[in-house]
Order: sequence, then C-alpha cells, then structure tokens
Amino acid sequence: MRILHVITSINRGGAENQLMSLVRLQRAAGHELKVAYLREEGEWRKEMEALGVEVSDLDMRTCRVLHAAYRLRCDIKSFSPDIINAHLQPAELCARLALFGISAADLPLVVTKHNLKVFGRLPGKNTLARWTARRAGALIAVSESVKALSDGNGCSAAAGRAVTIHNAIDPAPYDGRFSEQSRQLRRAWGVSDQEVVIGTVGRLLPVKAIDILLQAFVPYLKRAGRDAKLVIAGRGALRDELERLALSLGIKDNVVFAGFREDIPAVMGAFDVFALTSDSEGFPISLLEAMAAGKPVIATRIGGVPELVVDGVTGKLVAPRDPGSVTEALAFFDDAAHRRTYGDAGRRRVLEGYTLELMLRETMAVYEGCLAAKR
Repeated sequence: MRILHVITSINRGGAENQLMSLVRLQRAAGHELKVAYLREEGEWRKEMEALGVEVSDLDMRTCRVLHAAYRLRCDIKSFSPDIINAHLQPAELCARLALFGISAADLPLVVTKHNLKVFGRLPGKNTLARWTARRAGALIAVSESVKALSDGNGCSAAAGRAVTIHNAIDPAPYDGRFSEQSRQLRRAWGVSDQEVVIGTVGRLLPVKAIDILLQAFVPYLKRAGRDAKLVIAGRGALRDELERLALSLGIKDNVVFAGFREDIPAVMGAFDVFALTSDSEGFPISLLEAMAAGKPVIATRIGGVPELVVDGVTGKLVAPRDPGSVTEALAFFDDAAHRRTYGDAGRRRVLEGYTLELMLRETMAVYEGCLAAKR
C-alpha cells in the first residue's frame, strides 16, 4: 500500500511520536510511505528518511494554508498514494483543501483525531470540522472521549464511520527494572538513595498544568517528613515562569528541571511515581510509558485518561486543578508497597492491551475498509 501521512509537525510530541511509531510499523510491513508536515523544524525527519520514507515540508511557517495545500496537491500527484491519513486539525484542513476536486472513490482520506481540541478558532468551526470530515472515509479517535467529542460535533456522522484505536507503545525498553542509566540520572539530579522521586514528562505549556503539581508538592514535602525530589522533564515556553514559581514556593532545591530528554525509558525508570496534572489530554503516551516502566501514576480525570488508568488499581485519578487531591495521592504513594503493587498492575495493563501490533492491525483494517469501499 502507498500511504501518505499529513501532520501539522514532526517535532517530538504525543501525536508526532505516535505517527513515528506507526511509520516504523508500516515500513516494516512493506508499505511505501510519504510524510508531509506543515511547520516547525521536523525533528523526526532524519529517522523517517533513514527508514526509506520520503518527507515533505509544506512550509506553512512562511506561507498560508492555501499555498501549503497546493504543495500537498503536488505531493499527491508525484507520490500517487492509495490512501491519505491526516493527523491534527491544521493538517486535516490542509488535506481537505488539497483534495478539492479529487473524489473519495479515487483517493480515500482517513482522519485521525489525537486530542480534545476544538477544530480551529474561526466562527463556524464545527461546520468547518464537519466539512473536512465529510471528505473522509473513516475517522480514527485515539480514545473514547475523543470519539465522543467527534460524535457530539457531528464529525463522526460526517465521516460516515468512526472507530477508537488507542495509542500504544513498544513496552520492551520499559522493562520495569532499575537500570544503570536510571541510577546515573538519579545521581545527576542529586537524588539520595532514601529520597522518593516524583516525575513528570511533557511540554511546559499551560495545558499541562505543572503549576498545580508544584503547588501540591509543597504540603507533600511537609507530610513526608523527609527529602523528596520533583523532576520535570520537558521544554516549553513556561520554563522560566515555573522556575520562578518553585522559588516563590520555597521548593527550588527540591525541584529539578531536567529539560528535553530523548532517553525516556531511563527517565521513567528513575522515577518512583509519575504524575500528570494536565487540564486536557486525548490519550497520553507518557502515561503508557510510565505504566510500562512499572510506575504508579497520578493523573487528572480528564479525556482518555480514565480509559487507561484504573483508579485504585494502577494509579490514582484526581480532579483537575485540585492541588489538594494531588497531595493526597502523593502521600499515598509514599508507601513503597503501594508503589510496587500499583506499578506492577499498570505494567500488566499496558502489556495486555496497548501494544503497537494491535494498533497497527486495527489501523490497517480501517485503511482496507476505505479501499474496499473505493472498489
């Protein structure tokens, strides 16, 4: 099969990382691939090209969406795909415009919804979303909550068919053991053998609500009665602001801003507890990674999180924007036996239901359904 993926960026992030996993699997299965992206630097480009994947920069950094759509139209003509898969809302719109005048019978489109964001910021955004979805032969949602949003705004009905295919990871690098790399990271972070490390991984953006985690960490330190570290791995516009907040809260010496990391299995292995206090999530990859690493998780009860985290079994679900409930969960996991029991249960859950092989099989079934309808 010749597959053209279109996505807003190929920098590292939840949807982008998931596409990279899909690209690896589809190439390994013998499919011909091209990836077109709209903007940003394209951090995954070298790895994609090393797999034999053609990568196209549609250059929406310096041009308007119509010009990007024209460039994508040229890619469609030169690559002659059997199917197009669009990821994230700007890429959906670009693909829809590029396909103007090309019938679904000639070239099917699949739309993958990765998050709970409302389509665009323009008046009539739901109408625009339905118009885009109407061109699709199928809509893939990464969680039931994302599918429910698409059902509610009419995108599922417009696409004619909507299915949920959960995000997935390769659990092999996250074997649950405390590696030498993880041990070295703890030493680099200044963590003693007696300290508990609370960790989070993600972009330092408002939606991640890391300020809530910092606020919750203050009373936890007082209750724990011993030193602990909060490690924040990631980059983003809020770093300076969050560092100032840690200073004002009096916890500067207990907080480590680890920056952007590529060695996520080692990072997850170095944590004792993983916390995600986001205001909005589709189906977060970081939770899958933490659970695969055998770590208990604390996460806000939003989006697709409750579909993955079983409250009281694999982790603790907390209300959004509620530092007090996060503090209580942190205190619960101060007990090493609790951490071990919940972490083991979380790893089993990932191994049993969130593998890349399952994601690939379900995704290809959607493609084949669209091609069968075309015939």
